[in-house]
Amino acid sequence: MVTWPQYVDQFYNEKLVVEVLGVGVGVGAEEYAPSVETHRVIAGEAIAESIRKVMGEEGDGAAMRKKAKELGVMARGAVEKGGSSYDDVGQLMEELIARQSVGWRIRLD
Repeated sequence: MVTWPQYVDQFYNEKLVVEVLGVGVGVGAEEYAPSVETHRVIAGEAIAESIRKVMGEEGDGAAMRKKAKELGVMARGAVEKGGSSYDDVGQLMEELIARQSVGWRIRLD
């Protein structure tokens, strides 16, 4: 993934994707700018280099794609029956139903 954060939390998301998960490359955006006029222009060469890194058949690009596939498998497993997210949603629903039966009202509208 090539990242190009422009606003607020996108810089944290970039750090997660690039530095923590290791599945992306940033184009070089460094600061939050409240309007388009105050954004620093990113050179086309920097963007092209980031794309080359991600798309490369060897080295970083191959490693990033392999890691992304592994994370995809883990994410799918989490939402399948028996996965952590699947089970957590089930527990939440059970708790909400239990609270509703003891007089705690849930409005769904």
